[in-house]
Amino acid sequence: MKKIIFVLSIILLIGCTSETTQSEMLISPTELTSREKSILEGVIGQEILSYDVSALPNDYQLRLIVEHYHNGEKQNHVANMSSSITAKDKPHTLFFSRERTDEGYTIHALVLSENGVSATEAYKEYESQNSSSLFNKLEEEINFNTNEEVIVGVTIEDNGNEIITGSLQEEDPRFKEVISKYQDIFVYKVSVSKDQKVIN
Repeated sequence: MKKIIFVLSIILLIGCTSETTQSEMLISPTELTSREKSILEGVIGQEILSYDVSALPNDYQLRLIVEHYHNGEKQNHVANMSSSITAKDKPHTLFFSRERTDEGYTIHALVLSENGVSATEAYKEYESQNSSSLFNKLEEEINFNTNEEVIVGVTIEDNGNEIITGSLQEEDPRFKEVISKYQDIFVYKVSVSKDQKVIN
């Protein structure tokens, strides 16, 4: 009898432990609905990406980050925002957008939720104009862990160098090579954390 109680206790303990562990997160590409298109009408850019984040668990922070590398050097964050994931105001879609002009660019990061929109934007002028540009985004579902920053899109701009195609993650050995080779790199990232703080 003691052995049965012990085995049942272990099974119960394992079951409770697996329910409280929430390490794997999931986001997936989404097409823009008419509602989302109307919200984004004023945000016209050459590059727009959107992801369904409705599968993310409650009581976490969703963080959107845009990093800029210029001539191999990391610049200040272009955009950095977070949005709470709660049962009362559940986010369902995130957007990154970049509008490029001859003088500079504007980055938009938006999170649509049940009760509205959280958004941030940043404008920066170019130090020098690039002649070519390539935008790549992930087209498949992404599984990642809590506190992991995952790249969902990359823009590569350069003057003269041939631009590679495909998407990269930071653990890819080519990532550092790309950062150092091209003039301007914009990296669009997402992370989810239990108690994420926004860094300015």
